[in-house]
Amino acid sequence: MAIRSKQRGLTIAFVFYSPKNKKKMTVNGIPAYCHLLLSEGNPLISAFRPLTINEIDSNRVRQAADVFYKNGETETWVFSWGEPKSGAIRFLEKSSNVRWRCAQELEGKNALINNWIRLTAFMSAARGLCTTQERALIRYQMDHHGCATIGSLIDLPGVDCGLMLSEVAAELASGAISCDLESRELKNQQY
Repeated sequence: MAIRSKQRGLTIAFVFYSPKNKKKMTVNGIPAYCHLLLSEGNPLISAFRPLTINEIDSNRVRQAADVFYKNGETETWVFSWGEPKSGAIRFLEKSSNVRWRCAQELEGKNALINNWIRLTAFMSAARGLCTTQERALIRYQMDHHGCATIGSLIDLPGVDCGLMLSEVAAELASGAISCDLESRELKNQQY
């Protein structure tokens, strides 16, 4: 059992299945969880690895993540509620490609965050299940019509709603299709 100083406050631990990494992960703090959740939907990111790092001067432990891009670049994201007051914070484990990811960057992105919570839940639930039919139907709709609504894809004959939403999420995450996930939340009755 961990004992914490009252001045440092409490943190929330998130345990989630990452479809991009194909494993269960744990991160501390809302900013870390939300930024990594959104990276699930970023087609430029191939994977990420949560870690903790220590500040040199204060010995404070921070939640961070190594983020691996498809172009071969790697960044270390350090999560915080706000921008650090001192731009000269140094870490024992990292010296370059460190990027602060703060809660302010998430302001106004409630719909996007909630949509990716739903979409990653569908991907997680469908892991190990065959979505070949759903993938083929999405590609057919895109090839022949150029676009489709999520509702029209779900309403296709023989489609399993959960598997279709899982495949839509996977296609969005890979960049094969695009959809406005920022302007409104996906709701069961509005697919």
